[in-house]
Amino acid sequence: SEISIGADGDNRGIVGYTPSRFYIGTRQSGTNYFDTVNVSGGNVGIGPASSASGIQLQIGNTSNNSAITRVTNGTTSVDLTASSSGKAFLEVGTNHPLILATNATERMQITAAGKVFIGDTTASNAQLRVKQSTNASWAVNIINHQSVAYGLSIDTTASSAYTVYNFAAYTPQGSGFFVKNSGNVGIGVTDPDTKLEVKGTSAAPSATAQILSVTNTTGGTRLD
Repeated sequence: SEISIGADGDNRGIVGYTPSRFYIGTRQSGTNYFDTVNVSGGNVGIGPASSASGIQLQIGNTSNNSAITRVTNGTTSVDLTASSSGKAFLEVGTNHPLILATNATERMQITAAGKVFIGDTTASNAQLRVKQSTNASWAVNIINHQSVAYGLSIDTTASSAYTVYNFAAYTPQGSGFFVKNSGNVGIGVTDPDTKLEVKGTSAAPSATAQILSVTNTTGGTRLD
């Protein structure tokens, strides 16, 4: 059954009920109508009932006693869930990335595979990729001001591949500072063969082009 509100037969508000749902909406003709709000099975939907798009609110999910709010266009859906386990979830319910944006600009993306991109969306094998696009600015700052302060911990103890990198800092020349999983450290060389291998520039050693300098406040030793 349906109740019409308005004098125009083809353009009016409607309130209707069927054995499966209650709805409030508008009708533009005898066969063309749009639901604004519909209630079915205890769930509330805002948007066209003829498709899966719109906003869907489900309270008291009988399977896990959770409350779910879903925004969807019929292809992609985003769920905000309050779980009975005491956890809250922001979830893309389909095989699509989750994008966080400010000022109409993408800032962070979590891909469908779980990879995180900040400031960049270039495909990468890394689980986390951060790109800084401002000159003279750090890409990442890690700050610990506690009285007993630790910095950055990288744990690759589960790996038996000693030739892979534990840490790599590249320079524009393609070299920089590298720590292999074997514990070998390279400065200016990407594949150190000893516990510490230092490689300088191709220029002849001098006061301005030296390989290693060890100094203190009163002077020191320079190794060319």
